[in-house]
Amino acid sequence: MDGDGEELPQQRNETARVPIRLIYDGPGYDGEMPLDQLAVALSGLDDYLHALVTSRAFGDEAEAQPKVTAVSSGSFDINVLLELGAWIPGTLAVIGGGFAFYWKNMRRRMNDFEYLPSRDMYKVEFIDGEVDEWTPYQFRLYKSGVGRRGVRRMVQPLKEGAQTVRVITPGQSIEVPAIEADRFDDPAPDVPEAQHFVVTAVPDTVRFDLTKPWRLDSRTLGPFGATIEDKEFLRRVEAGTTLVGKHDVFTLQMRAELQGDERPRYYVEQVLNHDHGAEQPELPDAERPRRKRPHRELPGGDQA
Repeated sequence: MDGDGEELPQQRNETARVPIRLIYDGPGYDGEMPLDQLAVALSGLDDYLHALVTSRAFGDEAEAQPKVTAVSSGSFDINVLLELGAWIPGTLAVIGGGFAFYWKNMRRRMNDFEYLPSRDMYKVEFIDGEVDEWTPYQFRLYKSGVGRRGVRRMVQPLKEGAQTVRVITPGQSIEVPAIEADRFDDPAPDVPEAQHFVVTAVPDTVRFDLTKPWRLDSRTLGPFGATIEDKEFLRRVEAGTTLVGKHDVFTLQMRAELQGDERPRYYVEQVLNHDHGAEQPELPDAERPRRKRPHRELPGGDQA
């Protein structure tokens, strides 16, 4: 960052008129810009400034009205004048600072946080184990969907031909190259890790409720519940052509989905074999003692 622009006003009762410039450089941006990209960038800047105000970065009572001023030639400049009332002196630097904050943190996944009242700060822990401390406005900005959408739109031209964008506010100039545009994307949602294996199991219950997992027992997994995805097997059970007894033995094509530290979710992809066992007198399901879930390993060595 380097200094650029005029001095920031310092009086609370003085309406701040803060110039903000977005400058897009690259082939095709010499004094002109595709209209659809301009519309997206302006909409994004409006969202971003709105998020700063609602996150109370300028104070609890601040009000803002962004305005577009005359566009100068050169590369392609977007000039916006932010009229800001009831703001707290010393807060105007967050206009550039918030953009830089998003650049650093947009793709980081928060795992946990703790508010530290003695310092009015948030201690934030991320999925990768890193720990950071944020001000309340930064914490709210991270959570703001409007702010995220705004900065994403502001850098969208970098994905469509612009080589750099500079965000210039009084006292600050931040330049983002096209190669960094993806850092303003939200992180991709976690995709469960899937494991496929075959297991031999006996039914813990012969009642089929499609809204609940089928209770089974195996030497490999111990007692477990699994969602049945084998539609042909379910059709035969419903039609009465396949009868299931408590002593039957099933060979099942299974899938286990593991996500974070959660317990695996099991799915019966296909019933490979069904051996009918001899029926013997046994307690009703409701009276059968439940065995404690043992510490076990999934096929392949992963623990569940």
